[in-house]
Amino acid sequence: HVEFPRNVETTTSDIFEGCNSLTQLTITGEGDMKNYSETEQPWKSLKTILTTVNFENNVTTVGNYALCNMTSLTTINWGGVKIVGQYSFTGCTAMTTIDLSTSITTVSDYAFQGCSGVEFLSLGRVIYIKPYAFDQITKLTTLGIPDSVDEINIVAFANNTLKTVMYDGLTEPTICEES
Repeated sequence: HVEFPRNVETTTSDIFEGCNSLTQLTITGEGDMKNYSETEQPWKSLKTILTTVNFENNVTTVGNYALCNMTSLTTINWGGVKIVGQYSFTGCTAMTTIDLSTSITTVSDYAFQGCSGVEFLSLGRVIYIKPYAFDQITKLTTLGIPDSVDEINIVAFANNTLKTVMYDGLTEPTICEES
């Protein structure tokens, strides 16, 4: 287990090279996490062994691409996260459940795209679901949309196998085309 500051500016993507027993990462600090590119995360060498990510209560935004392609990731403990950034968990194929905490308000573009193992999705108290946020989640067949959802992009759940969608509210959310 290692704790890592949310705002690390510069490091090589092989900082944890050879740490084959490191399966848990905790993101610490306050505020928004740094945005990364698809190839510059400092924990990229853990992509096939990292199983758990913990966010401390004062981390409010998961950075863009922060944990994309972590193919062994199965557990996310959200802490105080409010916004899941663009592409932040794209390609995390080992996840079978996405259980968004009650603190998350926004799921950004492509946030969970290609998480093909997901069979259960709980949207918690999410308000905004952006384009392709849950694209290519091919094992998900049933979805419950809570009354907290105010806006869903028309392609938020593109390329899925959904058969049943239930809405738990009186006023339907806005279906929009813009991001």
